[in-house]
Amino acid sequence: MVPKYLLICNRMLGWLKKSRWKSYDPYDAGLSKFARVLPDRGWWILQHIIRLNPVNFRPLLGIRKQVNAKGLAHSMQACLKLFRVTNELHLLSTANELGDWLLQLGERKEGRCSWNYPFPYITRNLTCKKGTNIVNTSFVALALLDSYEQLGKNKHLDTALGAARFILHDIGYRDYKDGRICFYYAPKSPDTLSIHNANMVAASLIYRIGKICGNSEYIQLAEAAAKYTLSYQLPNGLWHYSERPGLRWIDCFHAGFVLDALMLIANSQNRETYYSAINRGMKGLKAFSDERGSVRHFLHKRYPEDIRSYAQFIQTGVLFSKYNTEWLEFATTVANYAMKTMFSEQGFCYYRRYRGFVIKTPFIRWSIGPMAFALATLIEKLEVYND
Repeated sequence: MVPKYLLICNRMLGWLKKSRWKSYDPYDAGLSKFARVLPDRGWWILQHIIRLNPVNFRPLLGIRKQVNAKGLAHSMQACLKLFRVTNELHLLSTANELGDWLLQLGERKEGRCSWNYPFPYITRNLTCKKGTNIVNTSFVALALLDSYEQLGKNKHLDTALGAARFILHDIGYRDYKDGRICFYYAPKSPDTLSIHNANMVAASLIYRIGKICGNSEYIQLAEAAAKYTLSYQLPNGLWHYSERPGLRWIDCFHAGFVLDALMLIANSQNRETYYSAINRGMKGLKAFSDERGSVRHFLHKRYPEDIRSYAQFIQTGVLFSKYNTEWLEFATTVANYAMKTMFSEQGFCYYRRYRGFVIKTPFIRWSIGPMAFALATLIEKLEVYND
């Protein structure tokens, strides 16, 4: 299996290099000249028409391909993991180049650092003209920490520390005065509170930095954020996207984000609480898949199949396999099915599959970067397991 996965990863990296890490994005409708003159509701409708259409007519609307820091970050993580497995220097060189690029893209102010989306976007509860959010910054900083821990690059640690300061001082959080906090999704925006995946991705970054730097305050903040999200775990082991009205759906990849973060923070003092919640969460995550390896995006809907959910199912499954080795087989089954149904021979993967059509437009942030990282994580685990 490993040689096949390596071939696919190398093909994906080849496509990424050929594209110069530029692509469209599912949510880039805000770059259209039409979105600039529409009211927010019209912009939101336009975004959905563009995002869910199997025909990519973005060029007709003046939307250009962009470089997204999150896509670069996942690509760098894939290269770092593949370098550990193969020791091929071109992978190390690519990881170094992507790391330097991420440092250049960071927005710095008074010792803080963040990464924005290169487009304005609109969601059900937020209109963001600048593209600033906690998730993008957290994922990039987590990738830089991977680079620091593997390659010893102090400048990557320093930049990740700047990201943590940005999250704590610019994004902010609500303190519930009962041992729980919740990070906002966008800078001090009450409308973006209670988004569990955002809260936990940020918590995982704060926790890792706390452990690396010996900062007990950071560790306590991460645990307080985890306590908040744990308090909303559903009977099926999963979480709503948010606790706010209109945002209480359950999807696969956001649940995976939460579980990844909990597995990281589970090394703290409240282990039994975390492990119990993680076990229930993984049972819930398993319900998104079937015996073939197909993964649903939403828990109670057969379609769509979304490549981000495939990638995250693999990623979370591999991480959990250290507690339950059956999950390595589950992750492998899903990877094999995804390669049969969601990949192009050109080296990219498709965005979504519906009952009657497939959206094949390649998106680096959403599709190719996360899947490359997930497959590299699987390859590394299989190498260790087979040894």
